[in-house]
Amino acid sequence: MVNRIFKFFCSLRLTVTLLCFAVVLVFVGTLAQVHEGLYAAQTRYFKSWLVFEPTIGNSVWPIILPGGYLLGTLLLINLLAAHIKRFQFTSKKIGIHLIHGGLILLLLGQLLTDMLSHESSMRLFEGSRSNYSEDYRANEFVMTDTSDSTSDKVVSIPESLLAEKGEIRHEALPVTLRVLNYWQNCDVQEIPPAQAVPVKADHGYYRDSSVLALPEPTSESDHGHPAVFVELTSGQKTLGSFLVTTPAAQDEPPQTFSIGGKDYAMTMLFAPMLGGNLLAVSRAGDMGGESMVTFPEADLAKDKELQNQSLPFQLRVKQFWSNCRIYQQPGPKSIQPKITHGALADCFVNPEPPVTDQDHRNLPGAVVELRNGKGSLGTWLLWAGYDRALDSLKIDGHTYQMALQFKRYYKPYSIALLKFSHDRYKGTDTPKNFSSRIRLVNPQSNEDRDVLIKMNNPLRYRGTTYYQAGFDKVRPDVTILEVVTNPGWLTPYLACVLVAAGMVYQFMSHLIGFATKRRSA
Repeated sequence: MVNRIFKFFCSLRLTVTLLCFAVVLVFVGTLAQVHEGLYAAQTRYFKSWLVFEPTIGNSVWPIILPGGYLLGTLLLINLLAAHIKRFQFTSKKIGIHLIHGGLILLLLGQLLTDMLSHESSMRLFEGSRSNYSEDYRANEFVMTDTSDSTSDKVVSIPESLLAEKGEIRHEALPVTLRVLNYWQNCDVQEIPPAQAVPVKADHGYYRDSSVLALPEPTSESDHGHPAVFVELTSGQKTLGSFLVTTPAAQDEPPQTFSIGGKDYAMTMLFAPMLGGNLLAVSRAGDMGGESMVTFPEADLAKDKELQNQSLPFQLRVKQFWSNCRIYQQPGPKSIQPKITHGALADCFVNPEPPVTDQDHRNLPGAVVELRNGKGSLGTWLLWAGYDRALDSLKIDGHTYQMALQFKRYYKPYSIALLKFSHDRYKGTDTPKNFSSRIRLVNPQSNEDRDVLIKMNNPLRYRGTTYYQAGFDKVRPDVTILEVVTNPGWLTPYLACVLVAAGMVYQFMSHLIGFATKRRSA
C-alpha cells in the first residue's frame, strides 16, 4: 500500500496532470480578474486550496478547481518523491541535485511569501509621526483600554468575525460583543437637521443634498466652507445644475462634466491674495493650470450670469453660501438603525455594492451591542470611513475606545516626515523629484537618523521595506509610503543561484569529461 502511494506521487503522469491544472487555473484566474478584481481573484484562485464555483467568462460554473496552494503542495511532493526515487547522490549528479534543490526552495519560498507577507501603507504629513501602517484591504474592530497613562491595551477582532453577525467573546474584554448588523461596504451620512434647505442639483457629487447656512467665520484662519448652486447653460439649452464646494476630503471626486467632447471640472477655492473665495472652472486634470477661469465671491450673487470667452457655456448662479454645511438626503435604500450611543447615533447608512478595483476599497460598517453581566450597555454604529474622535465608554473604572478601522501593523520604532518633495518637469506632469525625507527613531537600538526615500531607492529596515508610492492630491505636504513585510524575499534569489550553479556544474562536468575522453583518444 505504501509503495503504491509512493509510486503514485513519483509518477510523471501526476506531474503532467498538475501542470495542466496549473495552466487552467492561471487562465481562469486571469479571466476572473475582470469581474472579481485583481486582489480578490488572486486571493480566491491562487491563495487557496480549493476554488468553488469559479467565474469563467460571464457566468459562474458549478465545479470545483484545485487552488494554487493545493497545486503547489502536490508539485512539491511530486518533485521530492521523484528525486528520492530516481536520483542517487554521486559527484556526477551534484548539478541535478542543486537544480532540484533550487526548484524546491522556489516553491517553498512562494508559499512562505503568500502566507506571511503583507502590504500596507503609511500616510504622513510634514511634521507628523507614526509607528504603524494600515492595510490596503483588511479591516478590524479594535477596543482599546486607555486607562494606563504609559501604554494602551489593544484588543483586535478581524472583520471576518463581524460578518458572521453573532456574539464575540474575548478573554481580554470585560464585555460581550453582539453584532446586530453588518455591511461589507457602505456610506454613513448624518441626518439633515430641520433647518437645512434641500438643493435639487441634478449633476455632480452633491445631488439630492441639503444645505445648512452657518454664521460667518470669526477667525482669520477660518475661511468657512463656501458653496454655490449653479446651472450650466449654452444658449437656450440647460446642461444641468451642480452644487459646488471646497473639497472636504482627499478622495472626494471633482465636479466634472463634458461639453463638446471636452471634459471640465469645477470647485471652490480660497485665495486670500485674490479676495477670498473663488469659483474655479478648468479643463479636467488642469485645476490650477493655464486653462483655469475664476469668478470671485463678489460675482456669485443670486441669478447672476457668469461667462468667459474661453468657456463654451455660461453659469447661472442660483444661490451662494459663504459658510455652510452640506448634508446628503436619505434615499429609498437608506437604513436608519436604532443607535443609543456614539458619534454616529444620528446617522443613516447607505449600503453599497462591494468594490473590487485597485483604486478603491470597501468601507464596512456594523451595528454592535455591548453586554456584560448587568445586561445591555447600549448600541453603537461603527464605520471604517469615520476618522474623527473615537467612541469611548467607561466599564468597571476603565476607559475604553472602540472603532472599526483599517487593520494596523505596529512597529517598535517610529517614522516622522520632515520634508516631502514632488517636483515635475516644467510644463508636464512627469515627476522629476519624488521623495520623502524622514526621521527614523528606534528607542530599543538608540537610533535617531534621517533617511531619504526616493523612487527606486526604498528604505529597508528590520525586514520591512518602505517605498515612495504616492501623494495626497489635495494636500501637497502629504506623502504615502508603501510598506512591505516579506520574510521570504530572499528565497527567489537563493533559488535562482542554486539552479544556475547546478546548470553550470552539470554542463562543465560533461564538457570536461568529453574533453578528457577526446584527448585520451
